[in-house]
Amino acid sequence: MSLLYAKSSDEIGHAATLSSSVAMDPYYPVTNIQTFSPSAVGLTLAQIGSGWRLVWDHGSAKDVQAFSLHHHNIPAGTSGVKVQRNAANSWGGPTMDYTLPIATFPTIGLPLPEAVDLRAVAGYSAGGFRYSSLFIPALSQLGGIGSALWWATLRSDIRHVRYPEREGEGYPSTPFPTAYGPEDGYKLGVRRRSMPGSFRQRDGSWAAFLALFRACKTVDNAFLWWSDATGSDGWLAGLSEDDLVREIPINGVYDFDATVYERTCGLAIPTA
Repeated sequence: MSLLYAKSSDEIGHAATLSSSVAMDPYYPVTNIQTFSPSAVGLTLAQIGSGWRLVWDHGSAKDVQAFSLHHHNIPAGTSGVKVQRNAANSWGGPTMDYTLPIATFPTIGLPLPEAVDLRAVAGYSAGGFRYSSLFIPALSQLGGIGSALWWATLRSDIRHVRYPEREGEGYPSTPFPTAYGPEDGYKLGVRRRSMPGSFRQRDGSWAAFLALFRACKTVDNAFLWWSDATGSDGWLAGLSEDDLVREIPINGVYDFDATVYERTCGLAIPTA
């Protein structure tokens, strides 16, 4: 597996000025899309019958090495969703123009995230561009997005993860007894995923993981964790442990356990 990650400080979309081509619901403003909380969504006020363009103005040219989308209501199979970058706020023929596939939702209303390594996209330049854009084509529904994030740096210095790690996925529910005895209940409508892992790191990789832990342990400092960058399932993640404990090193090798969890996306985003 090819592990890539980015720290919360690597995300620059939150510092940009974000505009929407479609009026937004005042209770679900466009600025929600810039946060590390996919459950706090940005939702259009009306159907996006003419398409929906979001534009981030970074103020000056910025290098962006990855884009990630966490939670949305774009129907699976929608064609023409575009991740674009350009020197000017003009989108007829942008320098970078990537078509984002919208995969089948594993559970109704709860899509998997989409991560894109923009360094592999035609037109990428380390010199960067001032403007970034996400375009969703015309749909007969409301448009909703949890978090759409632009990462200036992708990191690959955490190595020697001892696989296979364990992966967990859950859909919590609330059970309750009925008057007749049998148990009933209801689903809470969210997905939870976690990745408890055993890490065997040499000095450099241990220092990198420790720096990630120190920078991103708090709830508001989520990070991008892309455990297998040959796919698109890049998590907006956190660390479960309050303490990181390593074994006494032998020949410069450290063993420790840590659990990476995906920030929950909350409930399905409405379409009407």
